Amino acid sequence: METTRRFIVSIEKLSLSDLKETVPKRDVSSSSFNPKQRLEVNNEASAKFNDIAHYGKTPLGQSDKQDLRSETGWSKNIVDNMRWKEEATVYKDLNLVEKDVNGRPCFQRTDIDYNAKDELGKTNKERMLDGKPPLADGKPVELHHIGQRQDSPLAELTFNEHKSNYSNLHEVPPQSSQIDRGEFRKEKAEYWRMRGEEL
Repeated sequence: METTRRFIVSIEKLSLSDLKETVPKRDVSSSSFNPKQRLEVNNEASAKFNDIAHYGKTPLGQSDKQDLRSETGWSKNIVDNMRWKEEATVYKDLNLVEKDVNGRPCFQRTDIDYNAKDELGKTNKERMLDGKPPLADGKPVELHHIGQRQDSPLAELTFNEHKSNYSNLHEVPPQSSQIDRGEFRKEKAEYWRMRGEEL
């Protein structure tokens, strides 16, 4: 503390002219800086920055998408919203079938127990008719936007599936969301109601 006080006092006693005399002048005549020189853009660094969002993922090209449609029978709309091969693998490995809900393509689960009850005694079917997601492993089934846009097709994922596949389903590090969360809350309730009515 004493050292700090002495330092402050000694600075206060210096005048501007004293400061100019104590700061050495730098010789810039040998400097390579040229203000008229054009700066080169490092495109390689820019490409590496864009690759960060892909986090080592393999882009899904047009021929890959055609092969995926042939292999799975999935619609062009669903497949065109997938961005990476790793993302496609997640969906192929799950119990999902393509359906349509209110004009929107979706991947629906085939393993939901509609008679299972929550802690209040409501069945999964009753929950859905109330606009709430069914439960799987004791947690609500989540709706994931395939491609992360507001109008993207949806996939029904368990909490653990969504969490454990986060880096394959989302951009890493996260980019600004294109999804209006307030609007999506309403869409989710309507989605589950319509799903419940189909049963």
